[in-house]
Amino acid sequence: MRVIEHRWPQKWMRAHLGSAELHEIGIERASLAHANVPRDLVVLGLERPVHVTNAGDGSNRIFIVEKGGTIRIYKDGQLLPDPFLDISAEVSGSSEQGLLGLAFAPDYAASGLFYVNYTDNAGDTVVARYRVSDDPN
Repeated sequence: MRVIEHRWPQKWMRAHLGSAELHEIGIERASLAHANVPRDLVVLGLERPVHVTNAGDGSNRIFIVEKGGTIRIYKDGQLLPDPFLDISAEVSGSSEQGLLGLAFAPDYAASGLFYVNYTDNAGDTVVARYRVSDDPN
């Protein structure tokens, strides 16, 4: 189980954090440069994928964000059956809303911290920080 630690509405973050602080906590687009991913990789069984990244922790896991509120892991040639995170009950999926982003803390391998950006059921944008459970998958 992953426990939410903090929630910040986007307007609060803009008012209270500058771009340097956002970069420091990892709120920027991550790349797949550290993962061993073939260029023609195709993953079946996803629902509305919107973002793909890795944790930069050397695990070669690929994290796939689904708009409906789940984050799935592709590892060792297969899509794992259980989601890494499922906040679908908290996420609005209408129009252009939903779970839209994922970023890992620079020290994710040690801290287990990661951040998600989503639209909640009230239509507000939320950036939430989570810590991974003992089971990293």
